[in-house]
Amino acid sequence: MPAILVNPSSFPKGRNVVLGDYYGNVLAGFHQYGTVNWTTFFKWLSLLFDTLDEWIVVRGDRFESEQRQHTPTSKHERDRILPRVADRDGKCMVYGQLLAWNTLHPAHIFSRAHIAEWTTDGYPTMVTDSASSQVLGGDSKIGSVQNMLLLSANLHIPWTNYAFGVDPDDSYRITPFVSGLDGIVGRTLELDHILDPSTRPLDQLLRDHFTQGLLKHVKGPGEKQWDYDSTFGIGAFDLSDSTVWGTEEGKERLELELENRLFEYRLRQEDAECNTLPSS
Repeated sequence: MPAILVNPSSFPKGRNVVLGDYYGNVLAGFHQYGTVNWTTFFKWLSLLFDTLDEWIVVRGDRFESEQRQHTPTSKHERDRILPRVADRDGKCMVYGQLLAWNTLHPAHIFSRAHIAEWTTDGYPTMVTDSASSQVLGGDSKIGSVQNMLLLSANLHIPWTNYAFGVDPDDSYRITPFVSGLDGIVGRTLELDHILDPSTRPLDQLLRDHFTQGLLKHVKGPGEKQWDYDSTFGIGAFDLSDSTVWGTEEGKERLELELENRLFEYRLRQEDAECNTLPSS
């Protein structure tokens, strides 16, 4: 029986390269801007295919790690940490351009909504940032500048959605996985200005973020795009729409958003408790 080709009309939105199996099931895909070669694509597939069986890709038109949802940096945290990140970088680390203060956003590499996984994976011991505990976001150190990139505002949401990533094992090359990000194709992360290793973004975190992008946008049919701004906005949000909040993804997103918004409150509460402890 001849192989079943993947129907181009069924390509997930944002992809122009799709890899299918013998039966026409979508295994992987991405948006090709002309910068991803076969060597790179095979490296991605080797990370995504959880199998001991041998496999090959035949013909040019044919063809389990756990992924996490991300959350953008909150306004309160942005106001708290922007001066320190801006002092280190002074520009968007992707575009490499000086931008107005209000157009720059400090973005987490590893989302603080997943602080339990951050701790379990041992990242607190990798952070060498010597700032105070309050600045670092508590004992977890998840608020360190080593877990931050200064980005243009228009790149913050794509970054938190893993729409593009930085590969520290490929000269810090920036790779978009979806369409609509032509302006960053072929760029590399701007790191040469960071001379102090204790403030430099950790390669381990960039590698983790890049892998999450592969899991979210390259593996299988990919995920639908989540419109963060229209769903959550910057203040209250409407929970009456069961088509959004009745889904497993909606419930997970809500839990992460609440975790993210409460982080700053808990940090201030812990700081207040430390300041009121009786002296011995």
